[in-house]
Amino acid sequence: IGVFLLIIMILIGLATIFIFSKYSQQLINFLFGKYQIYFSEFFTTLINLIKNHKSKVIINILVTVIRPILNGLLILILFRSLGYNVGIIYATLVSSLTIIASVIPITPNGVGVREGIGVFLFSRINLPLEVSLSMYFMIFVLNTLLSLVGGLVYLVHKKS
Repeated sequence: IGVFLLIIMILIGLATIFIFSKYSQQLINFLFGKYQIYFSEFFTTLINLIKNHKSKVIINILVTVIRPILNGLLILILFRSLGYNVGIIYATLVSSLTIIASVIPITPNGVGVREGIGVFLFSRINLPLEVSLSMYFMIFVLNTLLSLVGGLVYLVHKKS
């Protein structure tokens, strides 16, 4: 795990150096051609965010890293409650991929897309279809109930 984290840190460092180099601007100009005008303010905005809003950028990075890990832990707990053992790394990787896939605007809130990809990926490690689908159904119900509670709290506080 230490070597894996070291490789990730090196890749993040190299990506950061590349983003702020003149080569990245040349690459954008080359790749996007006449559409580069839509990206002309990207570097100015990025530098402004890093200079003036460091705490918000750090919070965003932490949430981006922590969310798939917590989702992976939830998946792990739900699978264990159903009597199946899944590794935390695999659950986190599947969680990350399903989060990315659910962003694609095919269905409302990615419902169905997330579950289909998750069931497919879990079937690769020989988990039964019913178990994976049950786990995703429990997550859907939990998310819906939490959303309803959050909506009710918002409505109560909005009136007062």
